[in-house]
Amino acid sequence: MKYHTVLFKLKPEAPIGEADRIFEKISSLQGRVEGIVSIEPLIIEKSNPAGKYSHGFTVSFANEAKRDAFFADPLPSAVATNLYRFVEDSMILDMERKFIPYKPLSIPPRTVPRQIRAKSL
Repeated sequence: MKYHTVLFKLKPEAPIGEADRIFEKISSLQGRVEGIVSIEPLIIEKSNPAGKYSHGFTVSFANEAKRDAFFADPLPSAVATNLYRFVEDSMILDMERKFIPYKPLSIPPRTVPRQIRAKSL
């Protein structure tokens, strides 16, 4: 699974509800652009240390080829260009989910010297 995540901060002069309009426009790409598995809006909590960004979204793809086709498609590019009118700053992350099998830690039993054990009993 491949993920394209965009975090952004709106300009102070952005109209009220602009973040909702951005989410609607991005969400409208699902079903219109082949290869999108899901689109999820993100609201960044104020307590986040990376508080520079207030909103974001993640577009999920089944594989790298589908993500690359998304970038080559003119429709997402046109939507992005239109959205950036009210974006003050942004950060883009392209990620991949990796499956890491769980391995229990093998911690040896705690060894206590005999003389200490005998005194504590």
